[in-house]
Amino acid sequence: MLHNLTDKKSNRYVFREHIILLIEGRFFMLALIGFLIWFWSLFLKDLSTFIDEALLAPLIATILAAIVFHEFWYRCFGRLIITENEIIWKCPFMRTRRIRKNEIKYSGFDYRFSSGNLRNITTMDMAYFSKQPYPKENIGKSYRLRNSDNFIKFHASEKLCFCLREWLPEPHNRIFANAYNSFLKKERKKQRHMQKH
Repeated sequence: MLHNLTDKKSNRYVFREHIILLIEGRFFMLALIGFLIWFWSLFLKDLSTFIDEALLAPLIATILAAIVFHEFWYRCFGRLIITENEIIWKCPFMRTRRIRKNEIKYSGFDYRFSSGNLRNITTMDMAYFSKQPYPKENIGKSYRLRNSDNFIKFHASEKLCFCLREWLPEPHNRIFANAYNSFLKKERKKQRHMQKH
């Protein structure tokens, strides 16, 4: 079914986050880790002074860094893997999540910044796959949800929609087929605009 998409040796298709998160985001995460190590080492050189006077500074820095890691680590290092029979989400130092194709009961998009119309879909919108209905209180707020063995989300892209329109069975594949067509229409419109100028 994925003959046009998969690596023939591994029989799977891998999706990664936006290029900005892959490069600048990962660099920032690693730089932040390096900064914390350096910052703590400064205070640990003189342990008595550290305990008496300067405990607050590295603790505040660590708490702020933990917030950044919680919100962005999985976006910078996470990846989505689609095999013949299941969809898998992986990220270093986080639990691998997987849902088999026949377990997906609900799928679609959470439109964070668009009007909810497929022609306005962006890479900031999230595609999701779930065993349960999408929680209404989190519509437009997919950032509140974390991937689990019942729910997996990943940023929308033309390649992902193209893959899912073939991989998912009816009727779950229809919304991704329509989204892929909307990506194509935007690309054609962009090309026509460039030709005029």
